[in-house]
Amino acid sequence: MSEEIGDYTVQPGQSPPSGPPRPPTQPRPPDDPPLPDVAEVAGPGAFDPTTRLRCAGVLDAAFRNQVLMERYENAHRAGAREPGLDAQAVVGACRDARETASIAGGLLVALVLLLAVFHVFVAGFAALGLLWLALRHSWREFWRSRGGATAPAGLRTIVGVLATILLVSVLVAGFGLYSALNDPAPQYDPGVKGVAEPGSDYESSGDAAFGLLIPWWFAAFLLLTGGVAIGCWMRSQRNRALTRIVAEGMTGSRPNGGSGVGTVPVGFYSDFSPFVGAGVRYGSWPLTLDLKPEAESGSSGGGAEPVADTGPAPEPTAHPGPELVEKLYTGLHADLTGLSEDGDPLSTHRSVDLADCVFVPGVRTDRPSDVRRRMLTGDGTGHVRPDWVRALMHSSHERVRHFLEVGVSMWESQIVVTSFVRLSLHGGSLRVEGETFVMPPVSECYGVPEEEQPTGEDAEGRVGVFGSAVANLFGDARTAVAELGAAAASQWRASGIKRKEAGLAAQYRARPQDSGMAGEEALLAQRIRRQGGASRPMDGRPEQRYVALVDYAPRISIRELAADPHYQQLFQRHDVQRVTGAVTKRCLTSLVRVLKDNGYDTGELEGAAHNITIGMQNFGTANVDGVVSAGTDNAISQQPPARRSGGAGSAPPQM
Repeated sequence: MSEEIGDYTVQPGQSPPSGPPRPPTQPRPPDDPPLPDVAEVAGPGAFDPTTRLRCAGVLDAAFRNQVLMERYENAHRAGAREPGLDAQAVVGACRDARETASIAGGLLVALVLLLAVFHVFVAGFAALGLLWLALRHSWREFWRSRGGATAPAGLRTIVGVLATILLVSVLVAGFGLYSALNDPAPQYDPGVKGVAEPGSDYESSGDAAFGLLIPWWFAAFLLLTGGVAIGCWMRSQRNRALTRIVAEGMTGSRPNGGSGVGTVPVGFYSDFSPFVGAGVRYGSWPLTLDLKPEAESGSSGGGAEPVADTGPAPEPTAHPGPELVEKLYTGLHADLTGLSEDGDPLSTHRSVDLADCVFVPGVRTDRPSDVRRRMLTGDGTGHVRPDWVRALMHSSHERVRHFLEVGVSMWESQIVVTSFVRLSLHGGSLRVEGETFVMPPVSECYGVPEEEQPTGEDAEGRVGVFGSAVANLFGDARTAVAELGAAAASQWRASGIKRKEAGLAAQYRARPQDSGMAGEEALLAQRIRRQGGASRPMDGRPEQRYVALVDYAPRISIRELAADPHYQQLFQRHDVQRVTGAVTKRCLTSLVRVLKDNGYDTGELEGAAHNITIGMQNFGTANVDGVVSAGTDNAISQQPPARRSGGAGSAPPQM
């Protein structure tokens, strides 16, 4: 019989194996349970900026006026950066909302004109009331469009009193005229032939004049009924637009705006900030480094940790050229792209977007479209052509500058961090220009309606639309008439610019020898003072003394216009600090790596990078009393020296 020894079974005639028996086989440990999805408890995210600002374009007249003023009336201007935003969708929502309100305003005006045939005085009173409401609305929106400010209290009081006195005077005069023209029926006298008996229909005898065909109360009833009907239509159209916008935002049918990097590869600037649309300036880290061979310095410098010897470094050139700048940009592309690959798959994915961008003057004689056609690739990607990128790396121009644009979008594109990095060589020194901007979240006053709006498609919806139209009759009438006037003024200003351009083009086509430019190019030389341009002499062209320059630079950004001046959540600040620190540190460490690989000393750069990444800046030998370093949230101020007694004519020093 077999014999079991431990885990072994010894058959008859066999000897047991030598050595200690093997330990018993352990059961396989169970697999770790899958990690839960963190997104299940994260809750729903906020609506993206595009959805919120499309709703604002429908609901907020002041916001709508500012958007259309920049994008429609001044359509010749180049577009600003709009990180995390589909600007065309917002402009489209604003134009649709103005068109709906303008149609309602036109219907109200037509109703008043039609009513004037039947009762001219009721129609006149209605016209005066609409005009007064529209003027008040336009006055308020005019001051709101000036940075959200309101008119001074004294000015508001004076204008309100004058407008009220004018309205009351017109109403009293109209009532007196109405009473004079409508003589009462003659008293009944049996001895006078032709006088109607009491109780007869006096107005039906054919004595009613044109414009006084119906009683005043019936005319007022028709006016109110027509106003409510127009208000129902306007509110129904507006609520349908809001419902459609919210549905698209909830289903995600519209693509997310992302960081906006690469959407403006060629930016135009004038007297305004070159980085219009990038947000609030968060930090700047300019550096100027002397490029010296590593052997010449004799140390790794600045207290930096020694680097392991990986063999002889390449011999650096005595005078570094543009090839080094190209290598540095290539290293930045590779190292910054690696930031997107970090993180667990369950974490919130934040991609780092990179693109080349060029800034050119906005005051010029050629159109922005011509500049883009010359500098961008023709494959539809909108990237700067590689030969232009290399040309700008090899040359340094004061007015034309190339930057590497780095963008990170966070919090459903509510916050976008954008950094601009520029490298250039000057006399053997490397100049690093770094600018970081943060786009704050959209203001809470630009939100999505919390409740579902009635659209009038069912019985309950029709009741809701009718009730809101009755309750807001005067407000809807004021908005409709004001939007009608705003649309007419906007169309007039936009068409005026086009007429002026067409006239100038015809003038230059008739006299091309006097202009010094072809017919299409002559179209661009216009709007000197009106659009912020200037008249400049043309050198070497005696046949033309001056040429008109047009300012194509953008003035405002829709995204900046609707942004809050502060964070809405402490965690947002934490994320901004982490992302800005990571991008800045990765840029500096990439420069250190590439310079070291090419045999240059990096001690100075490592020391500066250490100070920048920990939020400290040392001012060296600057004559500043007290501590000479400041943290991220601190500032250094230098007090002027005390005034010395130098006689009666001595003046205090100017800082």
